[in-house]
Amino acid sequence: MSAASERASATPEGWARVKDLLARALEQPADSIDAWLRTQTDDPALRNEVRALLAAHRQSAGLEPPAPDPEQTDEPAAPDGQGDYRAHRAAAWGALPEQLGPYRILRELGHGGMGTVVLARQRLDDVEREVALKLIHPRYAGSDIEARFRIERRILARLDHPHIAGLLDAGTVDGQPFLAMEYVDGEALDAYCRRLRPDLEERLELFRQICDAVSFAHRNLVIHRDLKPANILVRERDGAPSVQLLDFGIAKLLDTEAGAEEGSTALTRTGARAMTPEYASPEQMRGETVTTASDVYSLGVVLYELITGERPHELRDTPLPEIARVVCEEPAAPPSRRLRERVSSSSRVPAALRRDLDAIVLMALRKDPVARYPTVAELSADLERLQQGLPVRARRGDRVDALLKFVRRHRLAVAVTLLSFVLLIGFSLTLARQVAATERALDLSEREASRAAASQAFLEETLGAADPVARQGAEWTVVDALDRARQRLDASFVDEPATGASVEHLLGRLYSNLGRYSEGEELLRSALGTRRELLATGDATAQADLVATLESLGLLLGRSGRAPEAAPLLEEALERARQIHEGPHPQIARLLDHLARVANAAGDPGRAAELERRSIEVLEAAPSTATADLVHALGSLASFERENSRLPEATAAIERAVALLDEPSGSAGAGGAGAPTSLRGELQMNRGELLEAQGRYEEAVAAYRDGLAHHRAVYGHAHHWVGQGLVRLGTALSRQGQHHEAEAPMREGVEVLRATLGPDHPDVVVSLNNLGFFLSARGAVEEATRVLEEVVAMQRRNLPDHPFLGIALRNLGFLDMRSGDPASARTKFEEALLIHRRHHGDDHPRTAHSRLALAWASGVLGDWPGAVAPMRDAVAVFEAAYDDGHPRLADGRSLLGLALLRTGERARAAELLRRALPILREVHGPEDHRVERTAAALAELGGDGGR
Repeated sequence: MSAASERASATPEGWARVKDLLARALEQPADSIDAWLRTQTDDPALRNEVRALLAAHRQSAGLEPPAPDPEQTDEPAAPDGQGDYRAHRAAAWGALPEQLGPYRILRELGHGGMGTVVLARQRLDDVEREVALKLIHPRYAGSDIEARFRIERRILARLDHPHIAGLLDAGTVDGQPFLAMEYVDGEALDAYCRRLRPDLEERLELFRQICDAVSFAHRNLVIHRDLKPANILVRERDGAPSVQLLDFGIAKLLDTEAGAEEGSTALTRTGARAMTPEYASPEQMRGETVTTASDVYSLGVVLYELITGERPHELRDTPLPEIARVVCEEPAAPPSRRLRERVSSSSRVPAALRRDLDAIVLMALRKDPVARYPTVAELSADLERLQQGLPVRARRGDRVDALLKFVRRHRLAVAVTLLSFVLLIGFSLTLARQVAATERALDLSEREASRAAASQAFLEETLGAADPVARQGAEWTVVDALDRARQRLDASFVDEPATGASVEHLLGRLYSNLGRYSEGEELLRSALGTRRELLATGDATAQADLVATLESLGLLLGRSGRAPEAAPLLEEALERARQIHEGPHPQIARLLDHLARVANAAGDPGRAAELERRSIEVLEAAPSTATADLVHALGSLASFERENSRLPEATAAIERAVALLDEPSGSAGAGGAGAPTSLRGELQMNRGELLEAQGRYEEAVAAYRDGLAHHRAVYGHAHHWVGQGLVRLGTALSRQGQHHEAEAPMREGVEVLRATLGPDHPDVVVSLNNLGFFLSARGAVEEATRVLEEVVAMQRRNLPDHPFLGIALRNLGFLDMRSGDPASARTKFEEALLIHRRHHGDDHPRTAHSRLALAWASGVLGDWPGAVAPMRDAVAVFEAAYDDGHPRLADGRSLLGLALLRTGERARAAELLRRALPILREVHGPEDHRVERTAAALAELGGDGGR
């Protein structure tokens, strides 16, 4: 694709020019369009853009596409009218041949811009079969369209799938290129549905067959780019309807070799884009890069039409500029609303359409490609979840919906469990108060009885919501019960503050575990205030109760990304716990672990490691320590030591944790060596991070995959730990240069974290930083810049005094360097260096990395002599922290070698560059920018070191 054609509508101003010119072009006679366009603009990219949109408009109106761009060929354009076109076509073809090699031509099936499709009979020995023969138009012999015809042959050759019309033969006979494809005697999808009127379940089954075929094409690195009912035929196979996907004539290959060949053809230029506007994605209409997300959008349109009988937007007889505006800007109405407009007021719209199916369709139709389903397989999986009555991914953030579905599937079990749970609370509260009353004195018995009575009355009234008579058939969930209990708290325990605080604490923890931090925080703060007041009155249980609430509130604040607020609460809880317990106790160790995590989140991994070591000491000395607690603490210690770049210490902690987990005594508490447990998943994630820090990316990927399998087995797919694991997996794959494989888990992980933690959570910020790193490595510099600028803004807004801000600034600076703006990069590197020096000192690898980056930018700006000394210092820090084969050390040596080359130290430069190149090439692949930079420097050395 030429740069000029890429830029024709890449900006709002350019798009406005295209729309204006197109609106006027539609009013011109068809046979004078090209001459008229030349009088309006000297920009060939703009002319090509308008021609492409005119071609799409004619195709959508039922007309044949015009001939190729006259600037690419001397052939005359075909007339606009259908009859005139057939006459023109007949003049060009003459009569169709009766025989073409082994194929006897029977009749024409259809024709289009590239050529004609005919029904032919092929004789193979004693067997005959009917095939669809696709012939290229003679006028295009030797043209770019013939090259695209060859690409279509390559595409079809790699797509062997039961729902894709297969390629049977291909070649050239007497100079005539042809494709022989499986002949599908079927009916277009929309016509089939109008004729037989299948129910919703049958339509969804057909659609999932389509998804299966498109997903197979994507896995083989092929994007269809023109999915619509006319390209999807339905036929009977084994007594059941079966779809067949046709016409990969404008498909796109994603692999490098094919992409390079395809990119050479005129049809891939913006000026000759092929598409059907009613089914095209916004990025196709704008002429942007087409990805698998474009097929997801087109499938969303097809699904919308299957459900409602109409497309998301009514575009019939609409001028093309308005079509482009609607597709790019106007959201689609929910299918259920469109369906209600078409049926009578007495008709009942299925409940699934009102909620889940609406959410699925609208997620596929989102304007932003990143916000759609990351893969077609995920779209199909969501439909399968819908059919099975499970929560759908498109409504992942709707926890109430998920609970409703769970309750529907397990009504009796949920009712019994909840009743037992609430009764257990009441029994526990009553028993605790009665025991305390007996131990303290007889005069307390009346007060405890009053508490028990108040608690019992509260629970009975709350449980009354579960009575089918009271509910009159309405749905009732655990969340409903929590909300109802919360509403009644103030009025229920006016005279029993201790009991009220206990219930508030319990409800606050439950809300927190559901991720509803706002409600949980309000309840826990209320309980905390009450328990502080009770402590002043000398309540015998108030100290232990206060510790529990301080811990719960500190955990909630830490989970919601508010580490500075969490720390003082947890420190107070620790001090009070030490007053309660004589000697080492698991509660003390647990509070030390919480404080370590808060310290690490606040940017102090040194203090985090110190606190975690103290937690482990307490656990080892405590008489009742569980193996799982010790394994968890060792995994955390390994993570903090890795943050401190103490990799041997981190390795020792991980190895000890694995050994404990695999011991027979540990298996009972931790799930056994092969059992899927959250603890084993957490430990594998810690191992993966350590391996990644050591530059052992292949082993890190294996550890992440194993950890993800354990997390998914325990938590399902919509959990923030699963989201973190997906992002880590994608990052490790990207570091290996496997960018295609990395994209799906990376984007899915970011979406999971956003849905479960909210947009501003620190873990979301970290995941977006990793996404920016991936996009940069893949070469998507513009999108990477947008993402990393968002990361920096979020970090400045939420945790400005944190070392992670330095990492984000440094990554953004690297993008500036790749974009040719070293001055802007140097500003970012300077700030990153100040941040890392303040938090880590001069000898930490993070500080060294920022120092190296700043020196590189200064060198590119002309100060190579001044860059050498800080680069030497940075490489020395790397050599102390990493093994000799670590990719970060290799990159540091590469940059130092470049600086020495520029300052005339050619021999030392050659030595460093030669040591760095094989490591960088093995880790990142031959096309990585670091590899290219190092190889170019060696080539510049020539005889001194460029062998």
